[in-house]
Amino acid sequence: MQLFLPVLLTNIEHWYCVVVNLVDKRIEVLDSMVLQTTDKKVANVTVVRMLFNVLSRTRSRQQLHTPWNDWHVHEPKVPQQSNTHDCGFYTLKLMEHWTGGRMNTRELEDHVGADAIDVCKRLLVRLLLSSHNQLREWFLKN
Repeated sequence: MQLFLPVLLTNIEHWYCVVVNLVDKRIEVLDSMVLQTTDKKVANVTVVRMLFNVLSRTRSRQQLHTPWNDWHVHEPKVPQQSNTHDCGFYTLKLMEHWTGGRMNTRELEDHVGADAIDVCKRLLVRLLLSSHNQLREWFLKN
């Protein structure tokens, strides 16, 4: 089981994803723009601490028998964006193609790169036309 937690570093307006891999007891940081900043480290710890605080209130000690701060943080190699503004798109695609310990890179590479703008458009249409979109009917009428 994996929990995907998109994270926004507000000071530099950069999105990435922290994955809590509950099976392997590992924190995986998926970032399309490798940043080694104190803000990112603090954000990772904060988001995981907040999640485990919630889990500790809703789960028994047996269900959360390993303290999260003993978990290994892993930053796997993932496709990198070629600009400074596609991080949100990459975050969504990384979440979609992460298989828990590795990236389904062949399928992901088909979605990013030279035709990234077309993929962004297709993603937008998919989100707008989703049956889960509460404004879908309004969008179709206008």
